[in-house]
Amino acid sequence: MSYTPPPPYQPPNQQPGFPPQQGYPPPGYPVQAPAKKSKHGVLIAVVVGAVFVFCGSMALIGFLGNDEVKKPAGSSAAAADDPADGPVDKPKPAPLKDEPTDQFGLAVGKPLILQDGNSKQEITVKSFKFYKSCDGIGDPKLGGYLVVDVQVVQKAGVGSANSLSFEYVSDSGGTANSMSGLFSGCDDGAELSATNSLRAGQKRAGKVVFDVKSAAGEIEYTPDWLSKTAGSWKLK
Repeated sequence: MSYTPPPPYQPPNQQPGFPPQQGYPPPGYPVQAPAKKSKHGVLIAVVVGAVFVFCGSMALIGFLGNDEVKKPAGSSAAAADDPADGPVDKPKPAPLKDEPTDQFGLAVGKPLILQDGNSKQEITVKSFKFYKSCDGIGDPKLGGYLVVDVQVVQKAGVGSANSLSFEYVSDSGGTANSMSGLFSGCDDGAELSATNSLRAGQKRAGKVVFDVKSAAGEIEYTPDWLSKTAGSWKLK
C-alpha cells in the first residue's frame, strides 16, 4: 500500500492560487516587490516648492524696497521725504563780505559797492544839475538835460566803466539812458569814458547826460545788459 501525502494547507475561505490575506505567504510562494513611487509626482512637488520660495522672495524684496515703508516718527529722513511737509527751505547764502544787501535810494555822494567774483568797485553819483539847454547841436526833446557827475573806483581785481550802465528813472516811471543826451554839449568834453580793463587802484570820473522832463527821480546802476540792477541814488 503506497503513501499519498496530504494536499498543502489552505487557510479557511482562501481560494487556491492566491496569496493569503493576512500574515506571510507560504514557503515557496513568490514575493512581489513593493510598487515604485512615480518620478513625476516627485518632480511636481519640487517645482511647486520652488515656486513658493520664489514668490516669497519677491514679496520680501518688494516690501523692503517700497517707498511707502514708514520711517520712524521724528526722524529727519522721514521729514525730508514726506511730500506733505512741502519742500525743505535751503538756507540762503550769506552776502559777500562788505557788500550791503540793499543799495537802492542812496543819497547823492554815497558810494554803491559792487562785488562780482574777484572784482570790487565803488560807484558814486557825486552831484547833478538840470539845464534847459546847452551849447550842443540839438535841443532837448522832453524839457531839459540832466547832467550827473559820476565816479567809478576799482578797489580789487579788474572791472569796467561805461556811461550806459547808468539810467535815469523818473517818479512816474519814465526812463532815459545816456544816448539821449549824447549831442547836448552839456558834458563840456568831460563825459565818462568807457573801459573794460579798470585795474585795482584806478578810477574813472566824468559826466553822464540825460534828456528828461525834470530832475525828479533816481539814477539806477546796472553793470551790464545781463545783470540785475545793483542799486540807485535818489535825486533830491
